[in-house]
Amino acid sequence: INIVRCFQENLIACGDDEGNVSFWDKRMKNSVKMVKVHDDYVTDMAVDEENDNLYMTSGDCTLSIFDLKNMKIFEQSYPQNSELTSVNIMDNGRKIFCSSQCGMVHIFNKGTFGIPSNRFSDHQCDINTMIKVDERTLLTGGSDGKIRAIKTFPNKILGVVNSDYTKNPIEKLSLSYDKKYVASISFRKSVKFYDIGELNKNQISKGENWGKSTNETKEENEREKLVESMGKLNGKNEEEKLGEIAKKNELEKVGIKKGDVKGKNEKEKLEK
Repeated sequence: INIVRCFQENLIACGDDEGNVSFWDKRMKNSVKMVKVHDDYVTDMAVDEENDNLYMTSGDCTLSIFDLKNMKIFEQSYPQNSELTSVNIMDNGRKIFCSSQCGMVHIFNKGTFGIPSNRFSDHQCDINTMIKVDERTLLTGGSDGKIRAIKTFPNKILGVVNSDYTKNPIEKLSLSYDKKYVASISFRKSVKFYDIGELNKNQISKGENWGKSTNETKEENEREKLVESMGKLNGKNEEEKLGEIAKKNELEKVGIKKGDVKGKNEKEKLEK
């Protein structure tokens, strides 16, 4: 099973390696129904509960629309030029955005799913995952290790979320319930969290590394408290004392204490 989506309170849809989608009812032990939808593995699913539709993307390069009311395939797109890796319902259901391994985002209009109405090709890498922030904003995870924020209508890249990115590809992204943080996983055995509060405030410029990891945010808060304390000091002596405290804290962060430094010359070098 590659992807799981819950809908209608008790129902679960699962997409597998064979292109099948299985439907389960939490009140029953066995699956309700299994349908062969794609010729290759299912990469992502998005539920439109208002219209009883399930959108699916697959390694066979197609987007399919499944009718949940009648439990059958409603429509399927023509194959695109590479695997479709994710699907998101945008613009209040009027647009369907699908990312692909060739770095292109395919945009379908509701009701005309045969071919995309538009394409967004500003990514210079494979897009492994893509998630919706709001009706006009998406986050993409690339094979180059970057998490990008993109704005729609007009379509453009706003910036890179993870300033500490590495060459490890982003495999999956997930938003917190309040949409203030995004979690990412790659080939490393860890989950990274980034503060995307600035994204919600629309304070991002193109190409700017504006996202901060939770550790970076904590360090910034400590520095801000220190600066605020300095502003409340009266007299040179108190300011010098606080400067010494700040210096000591910075040395202890790298595991160096005052007693570890021998001789005046070594101390001066370390301070420089």
